[in-house]
Amino acid sequence: MSLSDFSDDDLVNVFTYWGSVDRSPVAEFAAEWGNAFSSFQIFGDQDVIPLIESHSHRHVDLYRSIRFPAAKSDVARLFLLYEFGGLYVDCHFGIRDYQGILDQFNRLTSDLELIVVDRARFIAPRPLEEYYFINGAIFARPRCAVVLMCAFQALANLECHRSFERLLGSLTYHVATLSGPGVLNSIILDQRYIARSLRTTIRHDYERKIGVIKEEIAPFVRNRHSSYRKSGQHWSERQISEKLFNDK
Repeated sequence: MSLSDFSDDDLVNVFTYWGSVDRSPVAEFAAEWGNAFSSFQIFGDQDVIPLIESHSHRHVDLYRSIRFPAAKSDVARLFLLYEFGGLYVDCHFGIRDYQGILDQFNRLTSDLELIVVDRARFIAPRPLEEYYFINGAIFARPRCAVVLMCAFQALANLECHRSFERLLGSLTYHVATLSGPGVLNSIILDQRYIARSLRTTIRHDYERKIGVIKEEIAPFVRNRHSSYRKSGQHWSERQISEKLFNDK
């Protein structure tokens, strides 16, 4: 089966999330992806909030109260992927291999429901047996149950953290663990220590449904479009001194 069996609306859906109405900071990124894929879209909160409301109305206020765009993006991409399927990419990603992206879409026409990227080992050195999936680029079929599970786990983590912020004030936290790739890894991977070394494998019930791309040879590359980033505004910097939620 090939991509010719599917229309853009059926499968080759490429999108991102941008939390501001001003999209000029990501114009270069949008031009690259929009020229390559006619289906390319940029979604915002006006698109995401109705999806959250349809699945869990009580979490809409939680989502609205998140202060960091990256954490909102973590949640948004999961609900958008569940609803529409396709390829989600962060706004700093660029295209390395157009045909390679189409090849990954073709993999979704078989038994695969989800394709994730294993983080480059030159960025995060680790044993060959250890996976660490990033969430900056994810392929998924519409209505993929694993994606919805990740979405609800992220909301549960954030809800718990918000309760502690209200109770205790400032406290140490890590966005990547609460809503980011840590959620993806916790849902997908079976982690255990053997001889004091971490071994991670895809859970047995998912292994035939989930494909893996090594970031080193992925058809896209991170940080090509990063001019929108401002000094001191990355989530890893802000989480050191700021609360995650904007509660009055």
